[in-house]
Amino acid sequence: MTETTFDTKCNILGEVWAEHFSDPKFAKVIEYNNVGLPLAFAVDVQLVESTPRAEAFIEESFLYLLEAFGVAEDTGFDNLDDIVFFALDNQE
Repeated sequence: MTETTFDTKCNILGEVWAEHFSDPKFAKVIEYNNVGLPLAFAVDVQLVESTPRAEAFIEESFLYLLEAFGVAEDTGFDNLDDIVFFALDNQE
């Protein structure tokens, strides 16, 4: 199984933070991940370097995002659209 790379996770979470902050569809994700999302954004745009503790926050945020979309496992996503389309294709 291919898993989403850490850099891509930062990019996806950074997009959620930067582009969907005020989107009510993402309200729960943003509220719960009030540390992980901006941290992922900062790592993605190279404002800060990641640390093991930062990686733990980012990994947890990514798993929460997948869970929020009803995605049971990380099958290797390239962007936020991949997650959304995967979730839509696998709705029960």
